[in-house]
Amino acid sequence: MKTIKTVVLVGLLLLSLLAVSFVVTKKQIENSLIKICDAAAEKYDCLPRKALKLQLSDNSIDPKTMNRTIWAIGKMKIETTLPKLEMMYRNTESLNYNYSDSKRELEKAINYMKFGKMDLMTFDELYN
Repeated sequence: MKTIKTVVLVGLLLLSLLAVSFVVTKKQIENSLIKICDAAAEKYDCLPRKALKLQLSDNSIDPKTMNRTIWAIGKMKIETTLPKLEMMYRNTESLNYNYSDSKRELEKAINYMKFGKMDLMTFDELYN
């Protein structure tokens, strides 16, 4: 009987740790999204979602910023960008610089929007 109580107690402790880890991770991701969105909004002087769309079409930004933009668009499920994301995914060689580092993020973002892929940490209501 004592071992059952111990197992239950350990299980509850592990479950609590998992829940706390989830909440902390979600908050860290949200903070990253806010930084990316705010930087884009400041650069293009418009609302964050529109700024991310403009940034997606800006061939002058560096690959790291592009990768973060794609990641943010995927997390926020900005579906109006789907045609552009698909074009970028198909034509990485013809773009101004190498988006191969972004190819995985492009694939994930497209899957979230096109196929309704589930993610426990989506932020489609952020800046909506």
